[in-house]
Parts: sequence; structure tokens; C-alpha cells
Amino acid sequence: MRTTTGIIALALALTAGAAPVLAQPQWELHPFAGYAFGGRLETVAGDLKPDDSLNYGLTVGIRMQEKLQLELSWAHQETRMGFEPILSGGTELDGFDMATNQLSVGINYAITQDKLTPFVSFGLGATNWDPQEGRLDSEWEFMMILGGGAKYYFSESFGVRAQLRIYSAFLNTQGGIFCDPALGCYDTLQTSTVLQTELSAGLVLGF
Repeated sequence: MRTTTGIIALALALTAGAAPVLAQPQWELHPFAGYAFGGRLETVAGDLKPDDSLNYGLTVGIRMQEKLQLELSWAHQETRMGFEPILSGGTELDGFDMATNQLSVGINYAITQDKLTPFVSFGLGATNWDPQEGRLDSEWEFMMILGGGAKYYFSESFGVRAQLRIYSAFLNTQGGIFCDPALGCYDTLQTSTVLQTELSAGLVLGF
């Protein structure tokens, strides 16, 4: 009898001391702000390089399974495109203002599920390159995203999220001519890939 009572008491003590796993909400909103850096678009005349700058956006998560979310994401960045001619010896010329909007659909997989929830993510979508010059047209191009980070939940419906994401945009897959009113026109390569990295953080709002 004493043995049975001791086992029950030990089980109750372990249960009381264990950290409870929070129930995860069906929907999550993640407004975020961060810093985007890197990237280079190669052309036959030289390289176009976006300046590092702040970005912001919103991610909507829909729980599909216990550890799996479908995510719809939008990110906006305003930057300036510099131009580095091949024959300039590394000297970068002043270019033009550029705004980008990135829309994607992807998945978020929780590695563990607790107050601290690390995750990995993957998405596909498109980037809108919008030169802030009246004589230049905006373009939508295919994009892929790889990311990872962690969420920390203070309650079932409120937390914070930090992440690192790598955007891979594929530009001018059929070739073409890129024109700038200050720098003139120059041919692009048959295929060009722009890799940008984003470090961001924000809130997690569940419902």
C-alpha cells in the first residue's frame, strides 16, 4: 500500500513540475519588421546592386496539422539600386530608387512544439520590382524562399517571432534590355538570380 501511494505521489509531483505544452491557435498573424541585405543582378555591362535597407510585412499562418502551417506572406522594401560597371574597377555609380513587394505561399514546420518553438519554412511566389522612375516599367518575377527561426509564446494567443529568410528571385529568364534614364540601356544575361537575406522579428497574434 505504501509503495502504491509513493508511486502515485511521485507521478503527481512530476506532472505538477512539467512545463505544459500550449495549445496552438488555428490562425496566426505575424506583423514584422527587419533588415534586408545582399543581392546582385549581373548584366553584360556590369552589376546592379540594391542597397541594404529596412523592410516590413505581414504573414498569415493557417494550421493544417499539429506541426504544419500554411503561410501567406507579404514583404515590402524600399531601396536604391547602384550600378557597378565592369570597366569601373569596382567603383559604384549612383543609380535609381527601387521598391519591391514580395508575395509568397509556403509552409512552416515546427521542429518542436512548446513555449519556445523553432521552425523551418519554405515558400514560392513572386517579386514585383518597381523602379521609382516614370520611364521604367515594373516587373513581376518568380521567387523562392528558404527560412528558419523561432517563436516564443507568452500565452496561447500571443508571442514573438524571429526569423532569417533567404529570397531567391529569378530575373529575365528569356533575356532582354534593362534601361535606366541616367545610365542608359544594357543587355541582361539569359538567366540572372538575385539572392537577398532578411533578418526580421515581430509579434505572433493567434485566434
